[in-house]
Amino acid sequence: MGFSRKGAGLVAVTALAASTLTLVPPASGAATTTQSSSAAGASAVTNYGFFGQAFGSRVRGGDLQANSGRTALAFIGCTRQTGRTDTNSLVTANLGIATANGIDSRTRTYRRGGSVNVKSTNEIADVTFTNGAGPLDDVVLTGIRSVARAWHDANGFHSSGRTSVAGVTLGGVTQTPVNGVIDIPGVLTITLADKQASRSRDGASMTVRAAVVDLALSNTKVTLGVASARIQDGFVTGVLGGVGIAARGSVLRDVVRTGEVARQPLPCRGTNGNWRTNKTLGVTLQNVLHLGAATGSARGDQIDRRHGYAQTRGRVARATFGSDNGLVIKGVVGAANVTKDGSRLVKTAKGTHILSITFNGRDRRSPTFGNPVRIGNLAVLSAPRVKRSKFGISVIALRVELLRGTNTIVDLGLARASIKPR
Repeated sequence: MGFSRKGAGLVAVTALAASTLTLVPPASGAATTTQSSSAAGASAVTNYGFFGQAFGSRVRGGDLQANSGRTALAFIGCTRQTGRTDTNSLVTANLGIATANGIDSRTRTYRRGGSVNVKSTNEIADVTFTNGAGPLDDVVLTGIRSVARAWHDANGFHSSGRTSVAGVTLGGVTQTPVNGVIDIPGVLTITLADKQASRSRDGASMTVRAAVVDLALSNTKVTLGVASARIQDGFVTGVLGGVGIAARGSVLRDVVRTGEVARQPLPCRGTNGNWRTNKTLGVTLQNVLHLGAATGSARGDQIDRRHGYAQTRGRVARATFGSDNGLVIKGVVGAANVTKDGSRLVKTAKGTHILSITFNGRDRRSPTFGNPVRIGNLAVLSAPRVKRSKFGISVIALRVELLRGTNTIVDLGLARASIKPR
């Protein structure tokens, strides 16, 4: 499989469509994913948020509209805790247009001296881009390594990153970069040591990519050896979370899915109490559902160690169902609220409501728990669904199940919110 100048685009399309991961059984030391809270030293809860990830490769198709996911991904997201580690390994990853061997990824949070840190590392033994014309035209990258670190100490926030590629060969002949770029005309271009860093009073971040390979003709991009680390201040209350979604549904028992309309997540640090919104003017599904203005919104604040809140909303101004739009539902709001008050978490669905329901011009009552409402032979409406967990709450304001053989289920006004300690 390869990228020979003749027919490179077609080869890449076929390869990406059949992209697979080749794993050796664990007894042979192959793909493993482990998590440990003790491997990175003593565990402690801090006032900082840590984020880290490392992975071997990612393919984006460009003109081909094809891609592969992040191979051997190690990930830690939105935690206040030091002493966490995530690792992942692959003996071989078949990317279709290339083969990567010996991928190892690691992300960890730890305390060292007077600093708290998050560090991500990725290593790849070798990556071979195979040309269909024969092995003498293979492009091989060896000894790929990436490291990203972000930390806080007495002097504030910092970040650092480094990458290395031991060698690049074409048909066994070493290629020398010019200003960090290796260009093989008509075949590919390799950009080495891409780095992005930021630093402020509130945090620092670092992302490094050991190599970015742009394939000629097919406009396919392969990113190799990625490591990211980020630390943020202001996590005094906990880790906030949640999302507001206007609508979500499925048709023909999940054969056709509508996805999520107007989705707005809540950042884990919060929004300093300001609402963030995602609006959609209108959505039509399979000629059986039309949504008017739809909004997902979220806000949260970390006030101090004992006080903070997370709130999300999913709103639909108007929804009509049926080929003649006979069922009209207005003013649907799903609301999820979590407030930290000392050692207590107060979780409510306050704000959840339905303004009105009409069918063929006549008012219908709203469903209550245990008392659904049947709308002729068109639909069954179910009451708000509220589920509480240890740290949060989730709400669905209204579920509409359409009858007449469509097997369509639509949830309106979804909201989920939480405050976790770490």
